[in-house]
Amino acid sequence: MKKVYLILVIFLIWNTHLYSREEKTNLLCNYLNTYYHDWDQQKFGETIVSDQAQKSINFTIIENNQKYNFETNLMYNWSWVENAKKFQDIVNDGEYNFVANDGTKYLLINLNRYDGRLEIIMGYSNDKNRYQFKESYVCKKTEQKF
Repeated sequence: MKKVYLILVIFLIWNTHLYSREEKTNLLCNYLNTYYHDWDQQKFGETIVSDQAQKSINFTIIENNQKYNFETNLMYNWSWVENAKKFQDIVNDGEYNFVANDGTKYLLINLNRYDGRLEIIMGYSNDKNRYQFKESYVCKKTEQKF
């Protein structure tokens, strides 16, 4: 009887491990432009190509049991939402969205699955979209070399 229990436990552990594998999708993203608007400064929407933007980034989507996360080498102002508990993942057929909101500020990472456009959007939650900053990248799937 002990052998049967041992075999059952080993099978359950192996089966759980088998179905909890991470899947990673690696992307290489190239900078397109920066959009911003600031109603207080009378800037009602300008798109520029910034010399200070990071020209290319690696972006990896990580899926584990229908929970999504990301890794990136994007040098960004992550402290913008440092009081947010974590990024919330919202995934559908067309997009991956990762949202961090600390109550007054938000950071949204949106990846369009059809055209490969990656947008990093930040703004204030309570200003009726009077201020917003968005960097856009275009991404292509890559294979990990090693």
